[in-house]
This record gives sequence, C-alpha cells and structure tokens, in this order.
Amino acid sequence: MRISRRLLTEGERPVLTVRTHPIRLLGPALRALAGVGAALALGYYATPQTGTGPVDLIAAVVALLVLARFVRRFLAWRRRRVVLTNQRLLQLSGGVIRRVASISLEHVSQVELVQGLAGRLLGYGTVKVRAGEEQVSLGSLREARQLWALLAETSPRGDAEDPHRRSRTLAPGLSFDRQDTGPLPRALV
Repeated sequence: MRISRRLLTEGERPVLTVRTHPIRLLGPALRALAGVGAALALGYYATPQTGTGPVDLIAAVVALLVLARFVRRFLAWRRRRVVLTNQRLLQLSGGVIRRVASISLEHVSQVELVQGLAGRLLGYGTVKVRAGEEQVSLGSLREARQLWALLAETSPRGDAEDPHRRSRTLAPGLSFDRQDTGPLPRALV
C-alpha cells in the first residue's frame, strides 16, 4: 500500500503500513445482511402475488439504504490505515475530506500491545501509544505485534548512565541486543 509523497518530509520513508483487521467489518456485514433479509422478507410476505405494491417499494428502499450504509463503512475501513515511517507515526483516514494525524517518534514514551484471545488467534490487536500526556489507541490493527515491536524499539527511555543515549527497550529490563538484526528481542531461557 502506497502513501502519498506529499505527506512525507524530506528524508522520511515508510517502514510499515497496516490497516485495521477485516474482522471489524463482520458486525456491520451481519447487520446489513439481516437488514436486507428483513426488508426482502417484509416485501415478500406483504404482497406475495403481485410484488409491486407500496410495501415492496418501501422494502426495496430500506434494503438499498442498509446496503449503502455497509458500503460506506467498507470504504471508510479501506481508506483508514496507520503508517510508521522512520520519523513519525501517521494515522490516515477519509476520502474527500482527508484526515492525517501524526506523532513524532521522538515524543513516544510508552507503547502497549493489547490482544485478546480472538486477536491472538486471528492476528490483530490494539496498539496504545503514549506521547507526552496524550495517549492514542490504534484499535484492531492487522499487524499489531509487528507495529508494537518497531515502535517499542524506537521509543526513547531515560538512562541513568547516559541520559543522551537512546536506549531501545520493550519494557524495563528487556533490552535489545545490538548484534541482533531482527525486530524482536532475544529471549534468554
């Protein structure tokens, strides 16, 4: 998935682009299916022989409105994404009216990953990012664990030995091995 170069500053490059998991469309899809089914059943049972009465017209309009609402939600889901660059975290949404929210990686102080059982099984989760006093919750992301690991790797942490050195940690006591090139920390068992 590409990001417009107009949104990036000089020297900035995308590292990871994620979208919300399609599971977020399951509820609206089921409601749309139930609404269309109910409208069609109403039209059929109200005038089973003719199929051209005012009840049928109302049922068809209701079915189209329910379907249009689902299409609008689908398009909003499709346009919403989170982009991690080498300098910022961007949250993009909107079509005609575009919304771009960003957090500089220098200001990120804490990153949290929340995954329930379904999220672990289906591969989605919520990443909570704290920057100063603000906390942003990026819910139901498809590659939440990967985004969390990359953000946690870049978040600065005050170091008692050298306050100017950026320490790369996932949590206090779990530091990255500088020799390791992978996105996750090495675990000693």
